[in-house]
Amino acid sequence: MLSPWMKEGDLLPFLRRNPHANRAQMVLQIAHGLLYLHTRGVIHGDLKGANILVSDAGEPRLADFGLSHRDIQETVANSDAFKIGGNPRWQSPELLTARTPEEAVRTTASDMFAFGRVIVEVRLSIYTIPTAHITTSLLF
Repeated sequence: MLSPWMKEGDLLPFLRRNPHANRAQMVLQIAHGLLYLHTRGVIHGDLKGANILVSDAGEPRLADFGLSHRDIQETVANSDAFKIGGNPRWQSPELLTARTPEEAVRTTASDMFAFGRVIVEVRLSIYTIPTAHITTSLLF
């Protein structure tokens, strides 16, 4: 996959440099990007501020599709839907507590959970949980 260079970098540094950016508009544009993927049967799988780049025009662009996959009803453990990865701060509870590959499949619902965390990032210009030591109990 090839994408244009985004000299503004990712979301949080951009928002810190541009405190008067229209954050509500950015959230709406991110939601539209996620809707675009979901209506085409694609799960992003690793949505977070660091995976949202900002164009020269100040518009957010979804990036890093390394954990993305097609939304399929019957998923098997060796498919792209079950990949170890992603940051626990943005993982939905069902992904963090999954005991089998079938329980650990990323879905539109897990993307929406991550989107909620992104909204917090956009609003506060901070990571959702400002700590390097993350445990499941800290996340919920």
